[in-house]
Amino acid sequence: MLYGSNGESLVVTPAARTFDELVSHGVGTGPAVQWTGSTGSTSGRLTVDRVIARLFRQHMAWVRNNIAEGLDSAPMPIGPYRSDRLARRGPNAVDFTTPGGRHGSGTESFLSAGPDPIRGFHRLLPNEDMELTSLFVRLPSAQSGLASTIIEAARRGH
Repeated sequence: MLYGSNGESLVVTPAARTFDELVSHGVGTGPAVQWTGSTGSTSGRLTVDRVIARLFRQHMAWVRNNIAEGLDSAPMPIGPYRSDRLARRGPNAVDFTTPGGRHGSGTESFLSAGPDPIRGFHRLLPNEDMELTSLFVRLPSAQSGLASTIIEAARRGH
């Protein structure tokens, strides 16, 4: 588990990784599961603002305020990654799939683009802290059922 002023992350991989390895190099292109909680009222705003700009544009006033106060910098991305497949689960929740070998929502994590897709979700709690919960799952295609189970369990558990 990684903790910081921006939030926390839990990263699970087949091989053990040190904090320094994760922060410097991520988990690479192999199997991994990452759960992250980012808080928009702290340094987590750098992540939260970019996810809002890509997926939750109805909350852009929050981002513009952060930029105006010098807490973040423009320009912000506009709209989702072209290669991502998205499924809305309400105004503040979206599932994504970033195809293998592509950059997208799935690679805005400790996971690098690899041969297998990255599936997951972002859920925004639009309160005074603008809390964002994100899940990123990459497993071999033979384990896609397990990926679905992990995603559903994480969705129910938070």
